[in-house]
Amino acid sequence: MQMIITGVISKLFTLFVKSVLKIATKTLKPKFSLKLFLNIDNILYSYISACSIKYENGIHPKHRLISYHDYFVKNIGVNENVLDIGCGNGALDYDIAQKIKGNIIGIDKNQNNIDYAKKHYKCGNLKFVCGDVLLELPENNMKFNTVIMSNLIEHIEKRVEFLKNIILKIKPDNILFRVPMYEREWMVALKDELGVEFRLDQTHYIEYVQDAFFEELKEAGLKVESYEVRWGEIWARALPDRK
Repeated sequence: MQMIITGVISKLFTLFVKSVLKIATKTLKPKFSLKLFLNIDNILYSYISACSIKYENGIHPKHRLISYHDYFVKNIGVNENVLDIGCGNGALDYDIAQKIKGNIIGIDKNQNNIDYAKKHYKCGNLKFVCGDVLLELPENNMKFNTVIMSNLIEHIEKRVEFLKNIILKIKPDNILFRVPMYEREWMVALKDELGVEFRLDQTHYIEYVQDAFFEELKEAGLKVESYEVRWGEIWARALPDRK
């Protein structure tokens, strides 16, 4: 019975929304109505993301659906030690920890993320630390072969300086990136043109065009070894250019 009631309410609400939007389309100027709808799109996106996390019991379904964990796993050697900067809820690190013999440390400045990770993802070679790498790198005598930056550097204002600091102090053999693309769909450019928020997250300083991303890595002293463009993102493996 509850499912039937929910279905009826959903249909009635959908009809109501369609009617309002239809009226807006007919009565408002095209530019105004377009900006209105694009702002509504942003609001819906945020609520869809929040509901998706609840639907998946605390983990965004993108972890499962776009299989980006597999990209990181296949680019990490079985005996490597790994540092994941901006590890979030720890789901990625847990998958990696089960596939390698080396150690992995995940660091995130959000204490809630670290608490969740410690509670849900336990593995002998996995450790989570709360900290802000922009202020201080974690104290550790371990040699990190790989550094992971999954949806991280777009949140950093001085990215080239940050990357140079990582190369200098951590001395990784390679860095694995996952970054959002500006050219993920046409509506991004339209929102930008109309002055509507186009970023996936308002804390993003940048969402990348491919050439700009590669140029930024080059400026930081990194050489792109391989990359894939998938799901509106760039997944890349870069090596410090120590010539």
